[in-house]
Amino acid sequence: MQRRSILDVPTCPGVSDLEVWNLIKERPNSHLSLISNLHAKYYRIDDSCFVGSANLTKAALAWSAMSNLEFLVEISTQNDDAKAFEACLLENCIKVDQNLYEEIAQKLENIKDWLPPFLILDEGGSTFRESHQNIHNVPILDKWILSLRNPEDLYLAYSGQVDKLTTISREFALCDLDAFIIHKGLPRPIFETNIAIQLLEKPIIRSLDSYFETPHRFGEVTNFLQSKLGETEDIDRVWQTIMRWLRYFFPDRHE
Repeated sequence: MQRRSILDVPTCPGVSDLEVWNLIKERPNSHLSLISNLHAKYYRIDDSCFVGSANLTKAALAWSAMSNLEFLVEISTQNDDAKAFEACLLENCIKVDQNLYEEIAQKLENIKDWLPPFLILDEGGSTFRESHQNIHNVPILDKWILSLRNPEDLYLAYSGQVDKLTTISREFALCDLDAFIIHKGLPRPIFETNIAIQLLEKPIIRSLDSYFETPHRFGEVTNFLQSKLGETEDIDRVWQTIMRWLRYFFPDRHE
């Protein structure tokens, strides 16, 4: 397989403005990182830490002519919850570069006309399915692996068509869906674009993406995965499953 380009996960619409990258990249000693399930507004500058309502957008940060009215309060950087939260962010976020920005911008441009009619709100007003996770039980992403052998079946589980799946495929599909943050009610093209964008956020997929900068044989990849995942019952099956997902969601990216 051959690495073609860099792709990664955007934050949710309305939470982070992609155009912030064009400002940050020109600032010395600055970088931008992304994480798909971030909703908190948390800022630390040296020993000062602020939480509140301001999203990472030009309007919220008063970097545009029409700025929002926002509220931030200072908390102690020694607060245990703050330290745990920050450690989780640093462990799981993805650093942005120009290639990644352009990939995400193109992906979102391709689906922007589809999104408004299909967004379905929960009773509480949220566009996302509920999550049982919090800072203390975030999954260990560096050990996360895909389960569903046929990635084209993922949409069937997502859209409630589980009767079309075998028992084991239904179980694996629902397990895999728990690793993604997805809007409800999306048509298949938009659903699969969201999955593709988020997939390369996963540490094991990111590691493989870098590994595929040069071609490798099947056995070399299984050895590489074994070194990352530790003892796994059927490492050949794990690699076959990952390969199917990469070929399905990134047909122009790998060969």
